[in-house]
Amino acid sequence: MAGYHLVILPSKDDQVYWQSGIGTGGYIISKLESGIRFSYKSNPNYFKTNRVHFDEVEVIARVDTTARQDAIMNGEVHAINRGDPKTVHLL
Repeated sequence: MAGYHLVILPSKDDQVYWQSGIGTGGYIISKLESGIRFSYKSNPNYFKTNRVHFDEVEVIARVDTTARQDAIMNGEVHAINRGDPKTVHLL
C-alpha cells in the first residue's frame, strides 16, 4: 500500500480506468467509492512472492482525527494514520 496522493492508473476512453487493477501492486481494486472507501483484493498474479499479506483490504476515509481515533479504540478498524499527537497516548 502507498500514499493515496501517489496513485497512477491507466486511462480508457479519456477516463481513469481503475477497474484495470494496474498500478495497485499486490492488490487489485475491487470497489471504489471515491473519497469514501476503497476495497482491494489480493492479486493472484503479483510477481513478488510473499509480499501480499492480506486476502482483502478496505481503506475508509475518515477526515476527522477524533473519528479515526474513536474507530481504532472501539475496534471498528485495525489501523489508522495521522493520529493526533496530543491524544495518541490514549491508544
